[in-house]
Amino acid sequence: MDGEKLRDGIFALRTRRFGSVAEYMIKRLLKCSQARSLFHDLYDDALQHRIEVKFSVVQKKAERTVTEETVLRCIEEATAEERMVAFADWRQHKFDYNIQQIKRSEFDVLYYGLFFSDRIQIFRLERIEIKENENGGASIIPTFNTRETSVRDNSTSIPERSRRTSTTIFTKL
Repeated sequence: MDGEKLRDGIFALRTRRFGSVAEYMIKRLLKCSQARSLFHDLYDDALQHRIEVKFSVVQKKAERTVTEETVLRCIEEATAEERMVAFADWRQHKFDYNIQQIKRSEFDVLYYGLFFSDRIQIFRLERIEIKENENGGASIIPTFNTRETSVRDNSTSIPERSRRTSTTIFTKL
C-alpha cells in the first residue's frame, strides 16, 4: 500500500476501527502488552503502567455549521470538501480534532495523537499532567516539535518514559 492510500484509509476510518488502528500502532512502537481491564487500552509491563490511547484526524474547520436548516447541504458538501491539514499548515488554519472520554482515574499514561495529512504527531502525558477544564473535562494542549522520524526507519519509537514528549512518524505521505 502506498502512502496516499494509507492516509486516505486512515482518514476514512470511523470510531472503534480508527481507535484500534491507533492502539495497534502504539502497541507496536512501545512493545507493550494488552490491557489488564476494559478501562484502559494497553499495559506497560516494565513500569506497570496502564496506558490510554486517544487519536484524532486533523481537519480544517467545516465552513458551514450543521443546523436544522443546513443539515442536507452539509451532508451534500461533506464529500466535496478537502479538509485534510498538512503539518506545515497547522498554524494557518482553524482545525478540528476530537479526543473524548479521557477518564484520568483509569490510566497512568496517555498517548494521544493527531493524524495530519502528511504525518502523525504523537504525544505522551502522565495522568497528573492533565488538568481539569472549566466544564469538568480534561484540558490537553499539544506542543509540537519538528523532529521527524520516517515510518520506513525500523528504529522508529516514541521517546520512552520521559514526560511531556512528542514525536512524529509517517512523514512524507
